[in-house]
Amino acid sequence: MATLTLPMKGEYFDQIRDGSKTEEYRVRNIHWGCRIVGKTFDAIVLTRGYPKGGGVEGQTRLTREWRGFEQKMITHPHFGEKPTPVFAIDVSRPAQGMAARSDETPQAVQPERPQPSSQSECAQPTPSKDTSNE
Repeated sequence: MATLTLPMKGEYFDQIRDGSKTEEYRVRNIHWGCRIVGKTFDAIVLTRGYPKGGGVEGQTRLTREWRGFEQKMITHPHFGEKPTPVFAIDVSRPAQGMAARSDETPQAVQPERPQPSSQSECAQPTPSKDTSNE
C-alpha cells in the first residue's frame, strides 16, 4: 500500500500536532478524488510546508493513521466566503508503526461527485510528439 502525503500551512500543521484540529480539508474536485477515492493507505504523512529531507517527526512531519474521509460542505477563509464541498480527511490518530488497519477503522466514503468519467481523467498527461516537421 501507499502513504498519502499532505503538505500544509504551518498554522494548520500546529493545530493538528496540538490536537485541536482533527480533519484536514481538501477541496472536492477531480484531482483530489483521483488521489483518495477508493484507496486505502498505510498512513498519512502531514508536512509543515515542504521540509528538506522529508522533515523531522513531531517538528515538521506528523505520521497519522489512515482512517478515511467524509464529504462535507464547509465555509472556511482558505476557500472563500461561499460554502465549499471538501474531502474531510481524518487526521485524529497518530500512526502506531506502519501496521495494517484494524476492522474498527472507518473506510473511505465514496463521493457522489465529482467523479471522473473514466480512469483517463485521473491519469497524468503524457507529452505528445510534434510531427508537424516530418
